[in-house]
Amino acid sequence: MAVATEVTTVVTHHKPHVDEVVALWLLRRFGEDIFPGVQTATIEYINPGRALPDGRNAADWEAEGKLLLGVGGGLFDEHPDAGEDRAVDASATTLVAEALGLMRNRDLRAILRYAQNNDAKGAHMMFDLAELVYAFYADSDREGGLTPEDYERIYTWAFRGLDALSETAQHDHYDPRDDDERRRVNAEVVRHRGDVANALAIEWLARIIEGETPDPETEATKQFSRYVAQAAKRFPVDLVGMARAMVLVGNDIAAVQEWAYEVLDAHYRAQKSFHSDTALEFELMHDITELSGPQGRLFVVDIIGDDPMLAKYARMRVERDYGFAPGIIVIERKSGHIAVLANQAAQYDLSGIARRIRKAELLEAGSEIPVDDEHLASPGTLHEVPEWYFEQGLWILNGSQRSQDFPVTRLALSEVLDIVVDELSWPDDEADTEK
Repeated sequence: MAVATEVTTVVTHHKPHVDEVVALWLLRRFGEDIFPGVQTATIEYINPGRALPDGRNAADWEAEGKLLLGVGGGLFDEHPDAGEDRAVDASATTLVAEALGLMRNRDLRAILRYAQNNDAKGAHMMFDLAELVYAFYADSDREGGLTPEDYERIYTWAFRGLDALSETAQHDHYDPRDDDERRRVNAEVVRHRGDVANALAIEWLARIIEGETPDPETEATKQFSRYVAQAAKRFPVDLVGMARAMVLVGNDIAAVQEWAYEVLDAHYRAQKSFHSDTALEFELMHDITELSGPQGRLFVVDIIGDDPMLAKYARMRVERDYGFAPGIIVIERKSGHIAVLANQAAQYDLSGIARRIRKAELLEAGSEIPVDDEHLASPGTLHEVPEWYFEQGLWILNGSQRSQDFPVTRLALSEVLDIVVDELSWPDDEADTEK
């Protein structure tokens, strides 16, 4: 492989998705023989996309011992370059697993499938690993932003759960003829599902958090109670699944509870802020436009604000008030950066929107418009329009929480919104806007 003998740095984007978190876990746990130095390599954070900050290519960085994870067009970046389609069924996790010869490892099958589905389809469930990692991010944002120490604390926390899951997966591999042992293991698994779930629920709800007793009527505690009522029935990559696995591999249940409380405390603080600070910012500066067009009936929400949870709050509010999730969310930060976020499950065709936004950007800059402007609908970042990053079915970004130094667009929010609404509407549609 085109990497230096010694890996000194793993490079990924700001606020890595669970896909990159799992990929990093694989590298640290299983990759030292193939990528010497990766266990102790430092982590560097850059903007997502194929372009690297210094203009060089991935091979140059990797020759210097920098392993690129989900960015830069490196060994473990599944994202397309301009004019290319995204690799089918590929993610940073699966690319790392293939490089390490782990794709057929039965102990890792559930973890690999989970990470790939989350990355490609946005598939997730209440209190799964992706949501828990985001809870840590949101809590750190509330405290002033993520530091390298915060990232390492999150990785350490997540890796403990993943280690236990991979070890307990071996319980599925007993010889079917060994019925007594199979029955013993299954009984132990079932018993600890209930034990761990109930212990987490009862003990956490009684804890003092920031000098307060969690109110059973708040949405955060209601959500956790609903989750716990169902969690003992499953063995997924989620809080109870990982906690139960940790008990099964010999961890003291009190230590496992403290491990769980760390993320539950962060989740509680983030949810409390979400239902107060985020809600207030959304109410002050948002519009909702209902329209119908070739891609169906949908709502477009536009918001001005800096709260990193605004898109999540908008999805929740629109689904609650109108019965289904918004199709498109357009957010302008106070810096002037704009993001167009699509409902991932709907798989909207955003290529026309991306082409028109980039064309408008070039016009505002006084730049030459390509004769074949279909090139402007290419995924990734285009060198002639560095302000915008496009990924089909997901988003069109002029900077984001994970892309922190994109040049600010010259377009106003109203111009971007007009393009979005016009592109998604029937030609004679009269959009109905709620102020």
